[in-house]
Amino acid sequence: MGETIMLVLVLLLALYGCMELIRRAAARIMRPAAPCSGILVLPVHGHCDDVEYRIRTAAAQTRWTEDAAGAVFVLDAGMDEETRALAEKVCAEYPSVRLEKSAELKNALEKMFESRLQ
Repeated sequence: MGETIMLVLVLLLALYGCMELIRRAAARIMRPAAPCSGILVLPVHGHCDDVEYRIRTAAAQTRWTEDAAGAVFVLDAGMDEETRALAEKVCAEYPSVRLEKSAELKNALEKMFESRLQ
């Protein structure tokens, strides 16, 4: 019985290793010639039960390729207090994710574009 459990465990780890190898190979093949960055704006309004999963998914999408540095802006378009508290907690875990209001987002994007255009 113990051998069967170990065999299943080893097979699962081998499968995970194969999937990670394929992901890295695909990311290497499909990588752009020059490094580029992207901005993902995630608008949230009202009460959103799955805001944590949405933010984590957006952060994972920006980390898909190691060469591309991306930023995620969670736009507060009138979210309630509970949703905002959860969004702030999740945003604190990721350095590339920021919670902004519409006016603050406009200023942040202008600064970002001005620094890159100069």
